[in-house]
Amino acid sequence: ATTDMIARYVPREERARAVGIVFSGFNVGNVVGLLVTPPLIALFGWQAVFYAFGAAGAVWLAVWLALPAPDEPVGAKKIGRVRLSELPWRAFAQNRTMWGVSAAHFADSFGKFTILAWLPTFFVQRSGASLSEAALYSLMPPTIGILVAGVASTWVDAKIARGEDVTSVRRQAWTVAALGPAVCLTLAALAPGKIGAVLGLTVALGSARFALASLFCIHQDLSKRHAPTLLGITSSVGSLGGIVGTALTAEPLSILCGYSST
Repeated sequence: ATTDMIARYVPREERARAVGIVFSGFNVGNVVGLLVTPPLIALFGWQAVFYAFGAAGAVWLAVWLALPAPDEPVGAKKIGRVRLSELPWRAFAQNRTMWGVSAAHFADSFGKFTILAWLPTFFVQRSGASLSEAALYSLMPPTIGILVAGVASTWVDAKIARGEDVTSVRRQAWTVAALGPAVCLTLAALAPGKIGAVLGLTVALGSARFALASLFCIHQDLSKRHAPTLLGITSSVGSLGGIVGTALTAEPLSILCGYSST
């Protein structure tokens, strides 16, 4: 729904900022979760986390449903809705850009969710941090990610507004999102102490937020009408990356490094 709204109503030269604002909620959720979870567990046990987050979701749903729907923006171009049976599935499957975006989404989720799943374990078992320290260190990457998303989206929108080729600008942002984490994760693994590891991981996840100004805008660039469907397809592939990455990481770490996620 959000992708549909951005595709329909947000100009291309403002799109990265809109996507950055919306998807930064992912990082905000990480920060809130890491802040709230430890005291909940300490006071009421681990089950309280599920009850509290479930109740918060129910409250948010009630508030959302109670909000009035906004009016259509003045002068907005009407874009017809598409039935499921009317979608051009064969054209999607034959589009080379869609294959490339799907592969990028797989890679993005592979790294992002693997890091998030193993971050506390890394700090405790690799750097010797306590559980409270690990929670504190784990706050830094998503916090920096929120700031980087703002910088990246503003930079990309400014270049597009100046008339630079949209595809070229998106590729530049994706290059940072792909190579930045690779370099920084390598440095984090080689760092002799906790501070170096924390900095490396923080910059790695921060630079990965450049994907918001590239990967997560391409669907709207490709088709305003089909943007939600295109994002759904590539997100499904990305979810597989998160599942595969987290699972595949466990066994090598257990064998080679003696790490355990439990």
